[in-house]
Amino acid sequence: MINKMNSLVTGGAGFIGLFLCERLHSLGHSVSILDNLDPQAHPSGRLCYIPPETEFQLNHIRAVMFGRVRFRMPPSSCIARRL
Repeated sequence: MINKMNSLVTGGAGFIGLFLCERLHSLGHSVSILDNLDPQAHPSGRLCYIPPETEFQLNHIRAVMFGRVRFRMPPSSCIARRL
């Protein structure tokens, strides 16, 4: 049995991050995404797709480190792809 977690996926709006978010949701976890939509990965500056049950924050990871971002469900785990 897997404990249900509130997970934060940094870079979760990207190709790999979205697959990870969908997998975590399929396991019953709550997922929050933090992404700055870097122009190199997101040239249009818009999101392609975010699962409807996912909380999305447009910000940089530094904002979390300095306490400037508040999540609806505080994460119990953080999955960082790259900083």
